[in-house]
Amino acid sequence: MRPSMRVLRDEHRALRGIARILKMDGEIVAGGGEIDTGVLRDIVRYLREFPNLIHHPKEEAFLFKALRARHREVAGLLDRLGHEHEAEEQKVEALSAAVESFERGEDGAGKRLAEAASGYGEFLESHITLEDEEVFPLAERVLDEEDWKPIDAAFAVNRDPLAGARGEAEALHFRDLHRRIMLLGAPPIGMPRIKSP
Repeated sequence: MRPSMRVLRDEHRALRGIARILKMDGEIVAGGGEIDTGVLRDIVRYLREFPNLIHHPKEEAFLFKALRARHREVAGLLDRLGHEHEAEEQKVEALSAAVESFERGEDGAGKRLAEAASGYGEFLESHITLEDEEVFPLAERVLDEEDWKPIDAAFAVNRDPLAGARGEAEALHFRDLHRRIMLLGAPPIGMPRIKSP
């Protein structure tokens, strides 16, 4: 597997784990149960800092750009994914506002949070599946070695902050988020569940 594809698939596994937590918390809130809103606040922070600032822009600037040049028929699909990347920023902010409203105990906040968390989780999972099942296999078929060189180079420096990409304080923060997500019982595909100490 290409180095860039390995990075992208690892990042997608982490995002699938987050999508599962969002859907699970949405269901719990809809049923009147209690959730740890601290986890949701950490997820919002992660989504703002990594997928929206690093992961999506690099997909578009390197992988999607090379695909557009090699396989013009894929333009409609890539346009759709680009629009979804833009829409994702609004969904993250809506989730953040819903979490804050829920923490303040505002009327109807539970319903809004359930809808925002579940809806965003479904959206994220659908988006990742489209890339994993259609875009990535197409890229592996149609791009040549010269196409892959800048893509691999760009993604070689991607380090998902859940694995500690920034300074020590950031690394510790995101490692804690990763552990909390795993302990909630929804590890990303291919990642073992962490047992509680």
